[in-house]
Amino acid sequence: MKYYIFESGSKGNCTLIASNGRYLMIDNGLSNKKTKAKLKEVNVNLEDVEALLLTHSHTDHIAGINAFSDEIIYATKFTYKKTSVDHQLVPFKEYDIAGMKVICVPTSHDSQGSCGFIIKDDKDTLVYITDTGYIYERVVDMIVNATYYIFESNHNVRMLMN
Repeated sequence: MKYYIFESGSKGNCTLIASNGRYLMIDNGLSNKKTKAKLKEVNVNLEDVEALLLTHSHTDHIAGINAFSDEIIYATKFTYKKTSVDHQLVPFKEYDIAGMKVICVPTSHDSQGSCGFIIKDDKDTLVYITDTGYIYERVVDMIVNATYYIFESNHNVRMLMN
């Protein structure tokens, strides 16, 4: 498994996960032009991305999702209303997506249905959790001994309360 963090932060979030010649993307808060350029840097075309997983509905995570067909978007029912029923992610359930096992895990964020992911292939486990104030105890137990951890958090209690 390889991962490429194209952007992380309030100006945009986008990460590509590669395993056995297959690709899935987590969030796309980038412009279509920038997404294509970032993919080109790692010799991947937009059409090679089999799935787009969404963590939540804030603009810095979804601004560029129109580059992808709704048919490949996976999200909780609260995150993306156009997600087909068979692509609606439910916390703690395991899915086979782009040849990888994906488990959706809830996060603590001010966006209903926000989630992170545990992604497994035949060798590695990657934990991807962004924009969270804390990690639920049940999730902590699930992410022990992963190969890779990607965490991004800028939790501000005062901002959250407002």
